[in-house]
Amino acid sequence: MNADKPGQKQYTTANAFGEFDLRLPAGDWYLYVGEGAQATYHKKISVGDRDTVDYKVVSR
Repeated sequence: MNADKPGQKQYTTANAFGEFDLRLPAGDWYLYVGEGAQATYHKKISVGDRDTVDYKVVSR
């Protein structure tokens, strides 16, 4: 979810290995993990123009 525009959301699904690929516009984003209403806040990330960033998400 875009930190500055909460109505702007991006969704992705992990593959069998837990990997996913998502392209986000520059800005600050809140990362949620889970499904639908069960998704829980994980962390805030910052994305710059033309950034390529690898994040490791661990959920227990």
